[in-house]
Amino acid sequence: MGNQELIHDIVSNVAEECRLDKLNLPDNIYVSHRSCEGTRYTFFLNYAREAHEILLPVEGTDAITGEFISGTIKLNGLDVLVVKRSV
Repeated sequence: MGNQELIHDIVSNVAEECRLDKLNLPDNIYVSHRSCEGTRYTFFLNYAREAHEILLPVEGTDAITGEFISGTIKLNGLDVLVVKRSV
């Protein structure tokens, strides 16, 4: 078993034990969350040069355009999406 497989197995086991949601995202898509004063921001970063379609695990307002966003979206290459929602 290589390092990547071992890391994947460890992270999967920890996530399952902690009952964390698993996101099925393409490679090169990074997700991060930040919260501040009752608002949660979810950042989706596409590190690939090609676009990817992703199913958003959250719905809310696109923090850049102000439009409501949910479901499957296209994230262009080297692009960022910030979803803002109340918690």
